[in-house]
Amino acid sequence: MTDYQFSLALMVSNVSYLAIEIPEGLILKRVGANIPLPTTTTLCGLITILQDLVTSYQGLLAVRFFLGLAEGGMVAVIPFIMCRFYRRDQIQSHVTLIFTGVYLVAASSGMLASGHFRGW
Repeated sequence: MTDYQFSLALMVSNVSYLAIEIPEGLILKRVGANIPLPTTTTLCGLITILQDLVTSYQGLLAVRFFLGLAEGGMVAVIPFIMCRFYRRDQIQSHVTLIFTGVYLVAASSGMLASGHFRGW
């Protein structure tokens, strides 16, 4: 796989990730979290496991698209659930901590996978 193909596979998942956030928020508002949360969590895990069965680049693009849809749904659910547990003056700092952690993990996962953390 070339660098361009890898970047395209990442971009496909990001596009679907962004496309589902608003519709998922609207679904949450109407239905609540008791159906979307377990559904998106199960789909995200299932799609991640099924990525191992992909044998072609087109298959990888399709799986990454659907993984982005599942992950984008999770992003809408997390703040919705957290609003149930924290007061209005606390929610901003807690959501910030969660998403900062998500971005730090995403930023370091490539280095970890390529072996740049040799001292660990």
